[in-house]
Amino acid sequence: MRCMVFKNLFLILFLILNFNIAYTKIIFDKNDILITEIEIQDYIEIHKNYTGEELVSNMAIKNIYLMKNTLKRLLKKSPEYINSLDNIISKEFGAEVLDNNTHINYLRYFKFRNEFIINYFNKNLSEDDIHKIFKDIGSLPLQLSTNKCLTVDIILDLSTNKSFAKVFFENLKNNSKEFKILVENISYNICIDEKKFKYLENKVVDYIEMKTEKNFNEFIYNE
Repeated sequence: MRCMVFKNLFLILFLILNFNIAYTKIIFDKNDILITEIEIQDYIEIHKNYTGEELVSNMAIKNIYLMKNTLKRLLKKSPEYINSLDNIISKEFGAEVLDNNTHINYLRYFKFRNEFIINYFNKNLSEDDIHKIFKDIGSLPLQLSTNKCLTVDIILDLSTNKSFAKVFFENLKNNSKEFKILVENISYNICIDEKKFKYLENKVVDYIEMKTEKNFNEFIYNE
């Protein structure tokens, strides 16, 4: 009986020790920014939960470093802004999110970076931007239908079609999903399912991130 107790205690201590090693094992150390193994695992899981994308460790490390470096500078520059972000996040996601450093930092960075994206979207995004984004994709075959996508009539590559860029732009701005286009004087519904729409929407976000990167960095790094 005593032997069994000691075995159980040893197992518990072993598990605790291994957890602490994983928690404190430093994988990355640069400019006073440390990244541990458990942080990488947490970040990969959190990112997948929010985006559906599963990152490899190297990309997660890069993202975590950027996130920590940005928030470190932001906290020094505008601590009251961090407090206001935390209040918004707490109301939106629940107060318990504040207990997980990786989670709260992920949401802080997302909210902050998103402000630049939203500002560009509202004030600067144009039909020409959308046309360039789709053109850069290279190939964008989409199904067209004359009966609200119950059946498919034709499939066309719309990557360089300015009418489609205009329609998609208007739907983004109006927060709607009524995609129609004229082809040889015939009106078609463009059949875009949720997966395809998310793909195109992410392309737009990636483009806006690129367009706002300079302003974002200037805000962070200018003292």
